[in-house]
Amino acid sequence: MSRGRGAATQRRQRAQRRGRFAEWLCLWHLRLHGWRILARGWRCPSGEIDILARRGRVLAIIEVKSRNELDAAASESTGPEEPAEAKYARAQLRAAGDQA
Repeated sequence: MSRGRGAATQRRQRAQRRGRFAEWLCLWHLRLHGWRILARGWRCPSGEIDILARRGRVLAIIEVKSRNELDAAASESTGPEEPAEAKYARAQLRAAGDQA
């Protein structure tokens, strides 16, 4: 029975490493394209924002997702629409800015 737990732990650790690597790649992509990284792993009441970046007057709230296969990643990409979590996070950022 412990063998199953060990395998699950290893899968989770691989997924966490893959996620950290994906965030690192995203950070460098943004930096190379002129974005200033304001925060990483920023926690707010709605959860965590992976990357908060700014370029000029544009503030980007970025949730990094990594997948094993490109097809799975492409089918789950959000596109230009704004998920509900991002709307809530944006409201939290505005509220935090008003308090500062």
